[in-house]
Amino acid sequence: MSYLSSSLKRQTRNAHRLLASIIILALLLWLVSAGYFNLIEPLPDVDYPKVETSGQSLATNNAVQDMDSERFKLLMANNPGVIEIEFHPFPEKVSIEPLLRLNSADASWLASANTLQPIAVDESLATSILTAKYDLAEDTLSPTYIAATEDLPEYQGKLWQLALGDEVDSRFYVDEKSGRLFGPFNDYTRTKALFLRIHFSDYVGAIGFNHWWNILLALVYLLLSFTGVYYLLTLFRQKIARRRG
Repeated sequence: MSYLSSSLKRQTRNAHRLLASIIILALLLWLVSAGYFNLIEPLPDVDYPKVETSGQSLATNNAVQDMDSERFKLLMANNPGVIEIEFHPFPEKVSIEPLLRLNSADASWLASANTLQPIAVDESLATSILTAKYDLAEDTLSPTYIAATEDLPEYQGKLWQLALGDEVDSRFYVDEKSGRLFGPFNDYTRTKALFLRIHFSDYVGAIGFNHWWNILLALVYLLLSFTGVYYLLTLFRQKIARRRG
């Protein structure tokens, strides 16, 4: 019985030290990331000039304003499951037809406001979506069709990546189906995202608390507490036994 008790105490002590090492490492990373945000932030702002408009757009034409009930019914019939329709405006400088973004419970896609037919986002349209919002020269953009990117770690789907090729590696992304624009991303935003993941103990996923790394660390904290309490009780028992002896 004494051998079993001694063996259990030794194993508990070793487990407590191992768990403490893991927790110390996690706390050090947390402190380093906190120091980054307190001492180094804010990061330098990179100027991405936006397009100035007069408040008018090509999309505010009769194709949208005069959509009668029959055309609306046709739109809904050709796109079952739609629960929301968004208007996708373009400034006057962009010579492109007005678009509608159709949203269902689990997907989004573009359709022409003139023909009501689905529109595929190609390289030209992706570039137009970006230059409709940001005053960037098209010849400075390098479009690439990609399936994944470190800038959007949880995003599922294919994207058009529009790289500026500047000194901070600026990139924008356009969803191939919905035409949604993401960005800008650059070396500064990537550094900030990295330290945010470290601060939230989310070392591989998106920024947030609800992930398995945090759950695992919480369990490690719990085990550390249990082994610490057990080890402390055994020390008290030893002291009491010595006094009585």
